[in-house]
Amino acid sequence: MNTLVFAVVPEQYAAFFCEDAKRSGSGNIVCFSGRGTAEKVLLQRLGLGAGKKTALCFLAPEKVFAETAVLWKHRAAAHKDCIGIACSILTERKNMTEKTKYELICIVVNAGCAEQAMQAARKAGAPGGTIVDAKGTGTEQDLNFFGIPVAQEKEIVLIVAENAFVPAITEAVKKLPCFTKPASTFICTLPASDCFHLGTPCA
Repeated sequence: MNTLVFAVVPEQYAAFFCEDAKRSGSGNIVCFSGRGTAEKVLLQRLGLGAGKKTALCFLAPEKVFAETAVLWKHRAAAHKDCIGIACSILTERKNMTEKTKYELICIVVNAGCAEQAMQAARKAGAPGGTIVDAKGTGTEQDLNFFGIPVAQEKEIVLIVAENAFVPAITEAVKKLPCFTKPASTFICTLPASDCFHLGTPCA
């Protein structure tokens, strides 16, 4: 069974993590540049602290992910500042009633709203998150600049949280003013399994 592998690592180590995944047999890897948002108290605790981050995504059999996880843990252990988080998202559910301990929350908002969304999520129990810059696909509703259609700038907030906190987090974010504008934002959650931290969290 294939699984979607998701990881957040420090930008300076992203190339090495990609090499490890390739060595284990992964296919194409998609990388997104982002920035961490965790407060100082949580810095390094879940691999989502402040600083430049890279989010890695690739589709691979579960066996490949298991082998990659071993390499990634060794990689992180060799560098004290290599703190991150990784998990897998099954593309097919073996048992629809089976619950996972963690979920990946994806929040898409207009540029400039991500920090506000993360603040609301943190108050509701989110440990931290990663913000990735993005862009809309260009529709008739997009703004025009001197008659030229301009795709609206977006930001994506990625949060890995225990599922017990997910309902409160999503509800808190939905109450933000930026979510009142039609077709400007959306939020979704994906069940995450085999979630593990990379590196040693601070005390």
